[in-house]
Order: sequence, then C-alpha cells, then structure tokens
Amino acid sequence: MESLTLFTVRGIPLRVHFTMLLAVPYFALVIAAQLPALASAAGVDTSQLWLPPLAWGVLLAFGLFVSVALHEFGHSLVALRSGRKVHSVTLMLLGGVSHIDQLGEDSPGEQKREAVISAMGPLVSLVLALILYVLTSLARGHGDLRFLCFYLAQINLMIGLFNLLPAFPLDGGRILRALLAWRFGFDRGTKAAVTVGQCFAAGFIMFSIMSMNLILMLIAIFIFAAGSAEARLVEVRKALSGLTAGDVMHQAKRRLDAGVPVSQALESLSSADGEQVPVVQGAMYGKGGRIVGLVDLSRLERIPQKQRDAIPVGLAANHDVPTIRSGEPAGQVLELLVNRGPVVAVVDEEGTLHGLIDQQDIQNHLAA
Repeated sequence: MESLTLFTVRGIPLRVHFTMLLAVPYFALVIAAQLPALASAAGVDTSQLWLPPLAWGVLLAFGLFVSVALHEFGHSLVALRSGRKVHSVTLMLLGGVSHIDQLGEDSPGEQKREAVISAMGPLVSLVLALILYVLTSLARGHGDLRFLCFYLAQINLMIGLFNLLPAFPLDGGRILRALLAWRFGFDRGTKAAVTVGQCFAAGFIMFSIMSMNLILMLIAIFIFAAGSAEARLVEVRKALSGLTAGDVMHQAKRRLDAGVPVSQALESLSSADGEQVPVVQGAMYGKGGRIVGLVDLSRLERIPQKQRDAIPVGLAANHDVPTIRSGEPAGQVLELLVNRGPVVAVVDEEGTLHGLIDQQDIQNHLAA
C-alpha cells in the first residue's frame, strides 16, 4: 500500500505516503543537528529547552508536516465550496498534494476559481506565520513555547512564500497559468506557465548542486517532470476534443457478481493475470449491473485460503473506483487516470456499468 489514510475532514481523506517514513527521520535529524543555531535565531538559549535535541527534531518535523497539511486543506476546502470534487490530501517526502478535479471547462469563471483555489494555500500559511510570530513575541520568558512558535512561524512563512513562486505546478505557477489562460486560452497559458516553471527548475538544480541541497534538487526534478506531464496532458486533451467517454471506452471481458465467493471468483480469473475486472450488482445475462468495485487476481490471492469460501468478492473489491458518465468529454478521463487510475468506469446516472477506460484506450484513439 502506497499511502495510509489517517482521518477525513469534510469528507476529504488525509493520507500519508510511504515516503514519510524517510521524511520524518530525515528532517528530525537535520533539525536536531541545527538546534543551537535555530534556538539562537529565536532568541532562546538552549539551556531553556527542556527536551533533548532529537526529541525537538521529531516534534518540529511533525510540526512541519502539520503546517503542510493545513496549507493543502486551504486549497481543498475552497475547492469544495467552488463545486470541485476533492479526492484526498496526501503528505509525502516533498510536501503535500491535494487531489482536486481540474477545470470542467475553459472559461474566465473557471480560471478565476482556479486562481482563488491556488492562492488559498499560501494565504493559510502566511496567516499562520503571522499568528505564530505574534505568539512568539508574547512568549518571552517561556523558552520552549517561544522556540516552538518561532520555528513554526518560520516554516509557514517559507511554505507560503516558496509556493507563490511562479514555477508551475507550484501555487504561484497555477495562478500564473490561470492569468495567462484568461488572456491567451488554456492551452497556450499552460505551455507558457510550464516553460516558466521549468526555467525555475533549472535554476533550482544549479543552486542545489552548489549548496549540496538534496531536497531542493528533488523539488526541481518534480517541478520539471510535473510540468512536462501537464503539457502532455493538455496536448492529449486537445487531441480527444469532440470525443466522449463512451467513444473511447472498451467493454469489460469479464464481470463478477458481487455475491460470488472469492474462491469462485479466483477460478474465473485464473487466466486474467493483471486484468482489472469489474464487480457488479444486479447484472442480467452477464451485462449491465451497478458497479461495486474492481478486483484483479493478485488482490484476491492475498485473501487467506480458508476465508475464500465465506467472503463475497464484492466485499474484497477495491471500492475506490473513479467513474465518469458516458456522455462526458473524453478529456475529463485523463485527470482520473493520472490521479486515481489505472481504470475508469463509464456509468450512467444510476451507476450502471457501460464500459471501462484505461491508458491503452487513450493510446489507441491517439494512434487512430
């Protein structure tokens, strides 16, 4: 499993990526090594700090990622209010990611919403920094509290200002893209914003080499790669214009009734290694049915053999299946495949399964 869900806020899962197993110890050790300098910057003598350096490192590393989570929820909660669907917030080594459905249409109204959503994360971070700086000034004589507030204030200031850089896909780059798209159209605006972002990435790489800063190097690589992927996404979306999800879907080779035991399902999937098979309820003559989830052979084989006769395949299925209506634009499938893939289910208003879309379907239509 790549990520673990901790809890939900307004229906938005907060997930922790497995790279956090590296991130927290790394930042804890870096902070512990720099503790005297950090305390001096806060105007606190290390003799006033009751916790040992490594304990402070762990505490402040967690504080860093709490700050990142609040930044991401700033984006996500505003996105919810604007009508966007938010799938999750994920914390990882390089920060956080809000998985938000992208523009439904290329219009000035959507560009304005995109800019507001993008700006809200840095705004949350900067407001938190201001509040924490005020608390720092009020905490004179309380060394531990002053140090904690000062450090978290610095962190939130850095998060807010760094994300405002016009380096797509950072928040500042998304604001720049929205402004350029409003003036020149979404395609040209995206290409221009990506180019600016990749120029920043090149600068970050040179600086990270000179300063031996591994994290900045990884951020630069992420900016360059994510920008390239977004530009490619725009090209593919343009190539699919005029097509609907129903036009690019394929019919599932197999369907499993949700009430079938896992043992029987395994027999049906014996020759379907790697294939994502839909699990449905209410299918008639092997067709239709409301989609419940997806399974593949490896998922079912992880269930202990003695439990396979008792567990229905509907319970064992992956229920987090992205769906799209058959008449919706095919371009909207791309975001679902990138953020939630590898398969999107095409359904009607009642959730009845019409077909499936995967990356191969997209490639087939691009090659046609």
